[in-house]
Parts: sequence; C-alpha cells; structure tokens
Amino acid sequence: MKVSLSRIQRVFPKFIKYGMVGGVAASLAWISGILTYSNLDWPYAVSQLAGFLVGTATSYPLSRLWAFRNQYPKIPKQAMVFLVVSIGGLVVNELSLIFAVRILHLWVWLSMGVGLGVGFLWNFSIHNWITFGKLS
Repeated sequence: MKVSLSRIQRVFPKFIKYGMVGGVAASLAWISGILTYSNLDWPYAVSQLAGFLVGTATSYPLSRLWAFRNQYPKIPKQAMVFLVVSIGGLVVNELSLIFAVRILHLWVWLSMGVGLGVGFLWNFSIHNWITFGKLS
C-alpha cells in the first residue's frame, strides 16, 4: 500500500489533535471513576464504566469540532457511531492488555500502555476513516 506525503500531511494534524482530545477525555474519565468510587462508594467496575462514558461524552464533541473539524448534520447518528467505535476501542484495548500480559509476559503497567496505544490507534483510524470520514 502506497502512502503519499500529502496524505500524511493531511492526517498528521488530526492525529495530534485527537491525541490531545484523548488526553483530556482520559483525564476526565479517570477523575470521574475515582470520584464515584471514592465518594459515592460505587463498585470499581461501575465507576470505571461511568468514567468511560464521561470520557466518551467529552471526546465526541471535541473530536467533531476541533480534531476532525466535521460538519456532518446528523449528529445523533454520528454520535452513536462514535460510541460504537469507542466501545470497540475499549475491547481492543482490553484484548491487547490481556495478550501482552498472558502471551508476551510483559509487566502489567507496560501492558496497560500497550493496550492504550493499540486502542488509541484503533479509535483514531476508524473515526478518521468512518465516523468523520465516509459517514460525513
């Protein structure tokens, strides 16, 4: 597969901006998870899910308006696609984590980084190609 320099120049700024959006969303997800677990005594898995939802709810508008500068008028449809892709990214993240720990025998902390990286690449690629690309 041939990748042109102009394609890289078009995609790279989106990649960087999406990474920044991901950092903000991940921070809010983590804070939400900690607060619901510590202050509301929610079970940790429920707190983690709540954090994921907060992160996704933050990531969609920032990705749409800033990282991808998207104008697609059917926002509910696009938001649903974004959520489905993000859930897919969560699954990819978890499977990558399990693979890195159980098969590659990497440290858990390193494996978490591997999972996050693979999940990020999944999310960016699918959002760039479908959610904010072909769907628009």
